[in-house]
Amino acid sequence: MKKLINLTIISLLIFISAFIIIFVTVPSIRSQIMQISGLAVAQTTTRWNSVRDGAAGDDLTTGIMVSGGYLFDGTNWDRPLKTLHGDSITTVSGQNVAAILYGWDGANYDRIHVDASGSINVNIPAGSITFPTQAIVTLLNAVAAPTTGATTDTTYLLSKHTWEIVVTGAPANETTNLEGSINGTTWYILDTSAITTSEMRHIVNKPVRYIRADCTVLPSGTVTVRYMGGGN
Repeated sequence: MKKLINLTIISLLIFISAFIIIFVTVPSIRSQIMQISGLAVAQTTTRWNSVRDGAAGDDLTTGIMVSGGYLFDGTNWDRPLKTLHGDSITTVSGQNVAAILYGWDGANYDRIHVDASGSINVNIPAGSITFPTQAIVTLLNAVAAPTTGATTDTTYLLSKHTWEIVVTGAPANETTNLEGSINGTTWYILDTSAITTSEMRHIVNKPVRYIRADCTVLPSGTVTVRYMGGGN
């Protein structure tokens, strides 16, 4: 009888021990399964964050696998930047290039946005893009007779032209042409001024590299032509 009681007590202790082990370890196992069931990325060497869907919102700061392409400048790999930041990555180790392009602004990753019209909006800091221009240049300087001015090489293929014609001496008539060329040899009339006082004229959608002014009619007085141009 004593042996039976001892066996019963031992069995009960074994059962209780097994229950305690299951009760303690199952949540731990469940927690571990939950942790490894999703995809995580390292924020630090000891901290991991779950990967977020891009639909979670903008200005994400944690749990993001680097998205979009990287550019190699010959030394470093850099993320596409929203604004100018000193952002350099010296190794491609650990980078994951995904299909959706993100821009890094120095603090957060942001998705490229498309507005209601379907246009992609890009926030470009002032001064980041400079269009080709030709500073103000004098093509004819108070000429007193029909004169073909010197050629101005704008260096670029400019499509927007502004020219100012200043006429003095009240001539009976006057004709001055603004001419353009793509090779500096063959010239074509872009615009004509036939005013006997002064005016400013504008031309668009006529891309040329070389510019000159040609005063063809001037019975008296003088003509001065100033020019400036720009690209798209």
